[in-house]
Amino acid sequence: MAATSNEIMLQQMIDREAIRDLPVKYCHCVWQKDLDGYVNLFTGDGSMSTSDPSLPRAQGREELRKMIGQGLDTMKPRPFIHNHVIELLGT
Repeated sequence: MAATSNEIMLQQMIDREAIRDLPVKYCHCVWQKDLDGYVNLFTGDGSMSTSDPSLPRAQGREELRKMIGQGLDTMKPRPFIHNHVIELLGT
């Protein structure tokens, strides 16, 4: 059964709010020094790399835990979230 226009719009609204909530959760985890919460913002195979050559690319939650755990207490500047533009691709 094909989704109705209202079902599609509702799902788009839910998806948009989940995307908007992600950077807010990120900042909260950094400010609270919540390493578990921070790492769990990523998918199981999520990755991160930085321009800092002393920090290698991290792949997966355990590597992210090691990478972020090294600097979460001293991360500067602390992140601040501003306006975001969200464009949903597909339905």
